[in-house]
Amino acid sequence: MAGKTVEKLEQQIEDFLEGMEDLSQYTHQLSKPQRQKLALEIAKFCQRLDSLQVDEEEVQRSKVALNATCLGIEAERRRYQELFELAPDGYLVTDGEGGILEANCATANLLKLCRDRLVGKSLVDFIPRWQRAKFRTQLSRWDSSEVAREWEMPLVPVGGKSLTVNFTASPVHSSEGTVVGWRILLKDISHKKQQKTTNKSAQKQLKAQAQTIAQLKQEIAQYKQMQRLSAREQQQSARLLKNPVRVAKIRTAELEQALNFEAMLKRITDKVRDSFDESQILHTAVEELVGVLGLRGCNAALYNLERATATISYEYTPDMPGVQGKVVPMTEFAEWYQQLLQRQYFQFCIRIPSWQAKISILACPIVDNQQTLGDLWLFKQKEDTFNEVEIRLVQQVAAQCAIAIRQARLYHAVEAQVTELERLNRLKDEFLSTISHELRTPVANMKMAIQMLGINLNRELPFFDELAKPQAQQSKLARYFQILQNECDREINLINDVLDLQRLERGKQPLKPAAIQLSDWLPQLVAPFLESTQKRQQTLQVNISPTIPPFLCDQGSLERIITELLNNACKYTPSNEQITVTASAKPGLIQLSVSNSGVEIPDSELSRIFDKFYRIPSTDPWKQGGTGLGLALVKKLVAHLGGIMEVKSQDNQTCFTVTLPDNIMSSCNGCVTANS
Repeated sequence: MAGKTVEKLEQQIEDFLEGMEDLSQYTHQLSKPQRQKLALEIAKFCQRLDSLQVDEEEVQRSKVALNATCLGIEAERRRYQELFELAPDGYLVTDGEGGILEANCATANLLKLCRDRLVGKSLVDFIPRWQRAKFRTQLSRWDSSEVAREWEMPLVPVGGKSLTVNFTASPVHSSEGTVVGWRILLKDISHKKQQKTTNKSAQKQLKAQAQTIAQLKQEIAQYKQMQRLSAREQQQSARLLKNPVRVAKIRTAELEQALNFEAMLKRITDKVRDSFDESQILHTAVEELVGVLGLRGCNAALYNLERATATISYEYTPDMPGVQGKVVPMTEFAEWYQQLLQRQYFQFCIRIPSWQAKISILACPIVDNQQTLGDLWLFKQKEDTFNEVEIRLVQQVAAQCAIAIRQARLYHAVEAQVTELERLNRLKDEFLSTISHELRTPVANMKMAIQMLGINLNRELPFFDELAKPQAQQSKLARYFQILQNECDREINLINDVLDLQRLERGKQPLKPAAIQLSDWLPQLVAPFLESTQKRQQTLQVNISPTIPPFLCDQGSLERIITELLNNACKYTPSNEQITVTASAKPGLIQLSVSNSGVEIPDSELSRIFDKFYRIPSTDPWKQGGTGLGLALVKKLVAHLGGIMEVKSQDNQTCFTVTLPDNIMSSCNGCVTANS
């Protein structure tokens, strides 16, 4: 942006010098004292231009640095976007009210709605009505010391059935420390809820089985007490009862083992699901496996595929020599690691000389949908080989570890990218603010010099009368002077827009409340646009509801909002079309809208029109150009006043609507939050 401003300024200086050359052709018409005064003013102005040109090399270096910074920001933004999109769970960013600003593909799949339609919607819309108050409470009652908060709540996708989702939310703070938005992780846990139901069913079955066993034992006791039975009959009864008891015991043992395995898997899942510490993830898995399976030891390793090494990151071996931290080259055990890298488990028996015994070993890879991340090694006594149930359990634990490790790595990568992007964004804002301040002083001096030049010319010639004539009737001197004056004003407005945006984003724009009567104030504000619309054969109409009461607002900010919207409407409205300014009131609210016919903004552009420096391509019928700061400034000013900005474009008509509180002081807290 600063580079474009400098290039425009250089071009305008060249145009001014050309105009001064043409102006010099008319100096013979002036008296000698007048020519001396004109020469003196021109010399002073040229001296100022020379002082600007001295800094040209510094400006060029600044342009190169700015371009490099912009390229770096764009590269970081792309890397962040890739990580954002690759997240396995739903990840989204909202504003302070829960409105969705960004969402990844996983979120779109979860909510059954494309991302373009998700942006702008409120997350509350996907929560059942009876749970919305609870959701708002979770976001509003936030302890300043909290980094993140987690809770479970139902979520209803578009056209789908309700899901149980785990919410993990962390706040986004402004520079003043206030919460201005949320980063929310959505994880579908519906299947876990179903799994709990299954576990309860299994527990009921186990309870019923235990009751059956108790009944069988009671029957056995009763049969033993029947002394009148013959020995043969007693033996037959014992045989009949022995088999059901033995079967029941076996079945009970199997159920108890299955429940123990299920409980262990649930404990591991709950502990590692939201952990972003790889060591803690492996620590949990290894200790649980040793305890539940009765192992002599277990360790977990992480792979470095570039170096072809496996580092034993954590181990739990109560009666075995420790090897934690050891780096194992894969080439030394190529046959083993070849199978693990191909996502295959294996088990074998081996004699360990230092133990003077043979042990059974199970090696299981930790894999995700991309690659092998590491492995788990489990050690048992030789006679205790690993059965199919135990192997399946170890594979499930390895799968949970893989998901948690990948999630932790993605989270840390995203956090690093976000931190770097925030740093680069601050650097960009500081650079823009600095260069805008530096440009403001010389351009203001140019403006003053131009005014003094006009005053001096008017003393000797009816110069101001010449400027008041239509452009076609003006002399070359007047046209050149008018061009120079208009372009200087445009540059001053551009610099002011940049500085105003910087102040609004930093929350340093003070509010100046004043009572406003729209029926008197709005027509006076719109009046200067009547001549412009008539020249372009446009129709300008103002509709003010007679029931609007006076309201308290920042008059300067409101005037800037209406002026920018009218400028935008005049710029994009074709001839023979209408521009309408409407004002109405609702309980506690004031609504102002500016609509124009004959133009429609494509849906693909609606979400970007409020971005800084963005302009809709090929839609300006008057070819006026612009900087793309007007609508961005309008949105910031509306938020500064505690209002809401909406835009609708359909049926060949576009309407911008601003909704403001009727008393700005009653919503000052909201203004601070929105402005931050």
